[in-house]
Amino acid sequence: MKELLSRFGISPGFYFGAGLTTAFLLVVPWYWLGIFAVALGAFAATWWETRILKEHLTTRRGAALGFNSTFTGTVIAVLITEIAGAFYVEELWRLENLYRIPPLIATKGLNFDSAESWYIWMAGLVLIAIVAGAVGAPLGIAGAKLFKR
Repeated sequence: MKELLSRFGISPGFYFGAGLTTAFLLVVPWYWLGIFAVALGAFAATWWETRILKEHLTTRRGAALGFNSTFTGTVIAVLITEIAGAFYVEELWRLENLYRIPPLIATKGLNFDSAESWYIWMAGLVLIAIVAGAVGAPLGIAGAKLFKR
């Protein structure tokens, strides 16, 4: 199982890069700095694999780490911001309202006013995947070459 996950770029470096991407996107209030979050996540994932775990990264594995960590981190940041708004509006931090959290998360994809808004949401996810592929994968390759032992 470990080899299968490693083949797709899912490893401790992946988690580190995705977490750093998510944290940067949630902390920095300007969305136009998102490209730096993608760069930071890709480099962090490859750095963790090469320096901390002492792994030898091929360019293919570096690209997979760069793409997977930045895409996952960005999607997690978007979902957290979507749920955080509902968390504040519906006062879900109160104990008597905690039962509403699982249905809120489960039905988030169904709460669109129209079909057009759903298509816009899906287009946003496709755009995130394109940016993660166009920026995260090459930076993962660059990170694999830069941090080579």
